[in-house]
Amino acid sequence: MTGCYVDCCFVTFPRRAARFIPGLAVVSLLTAASYLLARAPLIAAMGPLVIAMFIGMGWRSVAGLPERFVRGSAFAARDLLRVGIVLLGVRLDFGLLMSVGPAVVLGSFLVVGVGLWAIAQLGRRAGLPQGLRLALAVGTSVCGASAVLAAASSTRIEEEEAGVAIGIISLVGTAGVVLFTVLANVFQPDMQHYGLVVGLTLQEVAQVIAAGYVPGNEAGDLATVAKLTRVALLAPALFVVASVTRLKVTSGARSRWRPPVPLFLVGFLAVGVLHSLGWLPPSLALLAERGSLLFTCMAMVAIGMRLDVGAVRRVAGGALAVGIVGFVGLVGLVVSYLALVWV
Repeated sequence: MTGCYVDCCFVTFPRRAARFIPGLAVVSLLTAASYLLARAPLIAAMGPLVIAMFIGMGWRSVAGLPERFVRGSAFAARDLLRVGIVLLGVRLDFGLLMSVGPAVVLGSFLVVGVGLWAIAQLGRRAGLPQGLRLALAVGTSVCGASAVLAAASSTRIEEEEAGVAIGIISLVGTAGVVLFTVLANVFQPDMQHYGLVVGLTLQEVAQVIAAGYVPGNEAGDLATVAKLTRVALLAPALFVVASVTRLKVTSGARSRWRPPVPLFLVGFLAVGVLHSLGWLPPSLALLAERGSLLFTCMAMVAIGMRLDVGAVRRVAGGALAVGIVGFVGLVGLVVSYLALVWV
C-alpha cells in the first residue's frame, strides 16, 4: 500500500509541476528582457521592478494570458514574490539608524509616519479602494515598488491595485527626478539641504541616486544615506500596517487563529536583523540581494501579465491625483522640517 502511494506521488507530482513550466518560462524570458532594459540610461531611473511590470503588461496587451500560462504566472506572482520579500531583508541595516544622526532619523520617521497616514486619508477622500490607497501610502512614504510588493503580500491589496500604485509612483518619482535635476542646475542649492530633500522624498533608490548626485558627491552621499534610513523603516512600517489591517478584517468575526503578521514577513525581518548584526557573510548577503531582485522581478512580470487593463483605467485617474498630491505634500513637509532643525 505504501509502495503504491509512493509510486503515485512520483507519477502525479511531475505532471502537476509541468503545468507551471509554460508560465514560468515566459516569466523568465520577460525578466531577462527587463534586466537588459534596466541598463538603458534614459529609463534606468525607473528601476528593474517597474520595467518588469510594464514588460508584463506589454505581453498581456499583445498575447493575452492563455490558460497554459495562468498557473506559472500565479506561482511567480504569489510564491516567488514571498521568497523575494524574505531575501529583501538583506537590504535592511538597522545599525544605520544609529549612525546617521537624530535629525535624519527623525526626518525619516516623520516622512514614513505622516506619509502613511496622510496619503491613506487622502485616498479615502478621493474614493479609492482601501488596497489602492494603502499601496500608494506605503510606496510613496517608504521605498516605492519594493514596499508596495511587501505590503501586497502581507495585506489585502489586489494585484491590480499594486500594479496601479507602482506605475503611478514610478511616474511621479521620475517626474521628481527631472524636477530636482532642473532645480539643482538652475539654483545651485546647498548640498546638505538638497541631498536630504531628495533622499527623504523620492521613492526609489535608483531615483535618489539619479537626482542626488547632480550637484555633487556630498549631496548624493547624504541623499543615499537618508533614503537607506527610510528603507530601514520598511519592516516596522509593514508590521504596523499588517497588524492594523489584520485586526480590522478579523474584528467581530469568529475565525481560526492566525498570526498577527504573515510568517514570511517575520522571515523578512529576521534576515534584516542577521544582516544588521553582521552575521551574514558578504558573499551570502550579495547572493541574497541578487536573489531578491530576481524573484521580485519575476513576480512583477507576472503581475503585469495578470493585470486587467480595464480595471487599471477605472481607478488610475484618481490614484494619479493622490500620488501627485502626496509626493508634493511630503516635499513641503521635508522642506519645512529642515528649515526648523537643520543648520
